[in-house]
Amino acid sequence: MCGVLGTDETMVRVITQETFDDVVKENIEDFDMSPEEALQDAVQQFEAQGVDLDNIIKEVMNKVTESVSQKLSSLLESINNHSLEEDRLTQALNDLQLECDKDLAHKMLAGKMGCYGALLDVLERSDTNIHIAEPVLSVLTSLMTGQPDLLDERGIGQMMRLLGAKQGAGLQAKVLGWARECCLKHEKNRQDLIKHGVVAQLKVLLEQDDVLSPVVRSVCALMRALVLDDDIRVVFGLAHEHARKLAEETLVTLINLTKKFKDKETMSELLMTLSALMVRSEFCQRFQEAGGLKFLMDVLAEFPESERLTRHCLSLIKGLAGDDDVKARMGAAGIAPLIVLAMNNYKQSASLAAAASACMAAITLRSPANSKSLVEAGAAEAILETMKTHQNDVIVQKQCSWAIRNIVSRDRSLNNTFLSLGAEELLQEALKRHGSNCEYDIKSALRDLECEVELIERWTGKGGALN
Repeated sequence: MCGVLGTDETMVRVITQETFDDVVKENIEDFDMSPEEALQDAVQQFEAQGVDLDNIIKEVMNKVTESVSQKLSSLLESINNHSLEEDRLTQALNDLQLECDKDLAHKMLAGKMGCYGALLDVLERSDTNIHIAEPVLSVLTSLMTGQPDLLDERGIGQMMRLLGAKQGAGLQAKVLGWARECCLKHEKNRQDLIKHGVVAQLKVLLEQDDVLSPVVRSVCALMRALVLDDDIRVVFGLAHEHARKLAEETLVTLINLTKKFKDKETMSELLMTLSALMVRSEFCQRFQEAGGLKFLMDVLAEFPESERLTRHCLSLIKGLAGDDDVKARMGAAGIAPLIVLAMNNYKQSASLAAAASACMAAITLRSPANSKSLVEAGAAEAILETMKTHQNDVIVQKQCSWAIRNIVSRDRSLNNTFLSLGAEELLQEALKRHGSNCEYDIKSALRDLECEVELIERWTGKGGALN
C-alpha cells in the first residue's frame, strides 16, 4: 500500500511495513536473493520511486518481530507474576526500551504488538513504587516519542494520578516528560490533558514550598508543548486558549520562581515559558506589575556571557512590547543600553543578531521615546555593523531593516545619524543582493529614511463600475 502525505509543495510518498516486507519476500522467493540482498534491493527500489522509508524497519521482519515479541513476552510474564520481582521486571523494561530507542519503525512495531497496554498494566500495579514506575515511564516516553496517537483516557488517568502522588521529583519529572512527548504534534492530546485539569495540577507542582529545579524545568517544557500549534491534521487548534488558561493560573507563580532559582538552565526554561504565555496585553501588564521587568533586566546585566539566556531575554522583551504601556515602562527603566550591549556582544551570531534587531523593532514601534533612547545607546552603529557582518543572511537584513524603519518613522531627526553612518548604501546593497526576499522591508526603511526609492504600485483600479 502506498500513500501521499504533506502539502502540495512537499509531497511525501509513504508505504506500510507490510508492503515493504512483501517486496523483500518476493525478492527472496522469486529471484533467489539472500535476505541481505533482498533488503538492499527493496530499499533501492522504493528510494528510486521517492518513497520515505523513515517509518520502515529495514531488516528481515521475522527476526525483528521475534525479537520484540520475546521482550514483550518477558515483560508480560513479569507482570503476570504477582510478586513483580524488581530485578526481572527492570531487565525486561530495559530490553524493551532498547528496541524502542532504535528508531520510529521499531516503536511503531512495539505499539502494534500491545506494548502500550502492557506498560500501563505495570504502572497501575506498581502503586507508585518509584523503582518500577520510573523505568516504566522511561519506556513509555521512548515508545510514544513520534507516535503520540497511542495515548488514551487510561494513559491520561495514569498521568494525573502520578502527578498528584508525592513520590519525589524524579518520578514527577518522568511523568511530565512523558506528557510533553504526547503533546508534540498532537492537538487532541493537548486538549484532552487540559480538559482533565492538567493546568491546576501544574500550578500545584510549581507552588510546592520544596519544589526542585528539575520539576520546574519539566513543568515549563510541558507548558510550552501545551501551547504549540503544530498538528497539521487540525485546521484550527486551541493554542491561544491554552496559553490564556496557563497564564491566568501560573503567570505570577512563574515570576515568583525567577526570584528563587538562579541557575542558568532553570532561568532559561522560565524565560522561554513566560515568552510563550505573553499572548495578551493583560498578561504583559501583570508581568510588569509582579516585578518581572527587574528580573529580565537583571539577567541581561548579570549574564552577558550566556548567549542562550540573552536570546530568551530578547524574545521575552519582544513579546512584552506588544503592550504600549509596558513598552514605555521598559524604555523608562533603561532597557535600551542592555539590548544594544547584547547585539554588540554577539555580533558574530546571526540568530542573536536577528533576535536583537527584532527586539529593537518591537520596542520602537509607535514609541519615539524608545527610539531616541536606543540611538543614544548606540543602536545605529550596532545595527549597521550587524548588517555588514551578516550581509548574506536575509533574515538578519530583513530584521535590521525593520529596526531602522521603526526607529526613524516617528522621529525623522534620527535619520541623519543612520545616513551619516552609511545606512543608505548598506540598504541598497542588501536590496541588490537579496532582491524580492526582503524588498518590501528594505524599501520601507529607505522610504522612512527619506532616501530615493522606487516604490511599486501593487494594484490600481480600472475605473469600472462595481457590480
